[in-house]
Amino acid sequence: MASTESFEGSEARATANLAKILPPEENTYTVSEKRIPMPDGVELAADFYQPDLPADSKPHGLIYVLGPYGRKGVMALLNAKCFAAHGYMVLFVSCRGTAGSEGTFVAAMTEQADSQAVVKWMREQPWYPGKFVTFGASYLGYVQWALLRDPPEDLIASVNLCSVY
Repeated sequence: MASTESFEGSEARATANLAKILPPEENTYTVSEKRIPMPDGVELAADFYQPDLPADSKPHGLIYVLGPYGRKGVMALLNAKCFAAHGYMVLFVSCRGTAGSEGTFVAAMTEQADSQAVVKWMREQPWYPGKFVTFGASYLGYVQWALLRDPPEDLIASVNLCSVY
């Protein structure tokens, strides 16, 4: 089931406006729930963000995000909504055993194989633009390194954020 959202109208956007963290939105977007089959029969839950753009425009690109912390609230704001509101498609996937994904979550065990399977699935979708980037911090950064052990040729960049204390 798909729904159209406005980044401007969300409670998370109001919080971000107060903090002056994010620039104003450029467009609305549609969020569709997806189920992504893995080779072992497990399905991963995902949200696909498609920017609502004029007919003569194309999305700026596709961002793939994988993580165990859920796909709602602040996680959605920082990892998907802010990009979709500025013209990017985002596939935000929950790790195996988390936030609606089937299977059992065992940290650092299945992310490499699952990411490769997600990339294979993305390539079969009509919206796939032929290349993608990854994005994330903390564990969402770790899963990028797992994919980079055998980087797909259509992966053009990985934005892996970390903090040093």
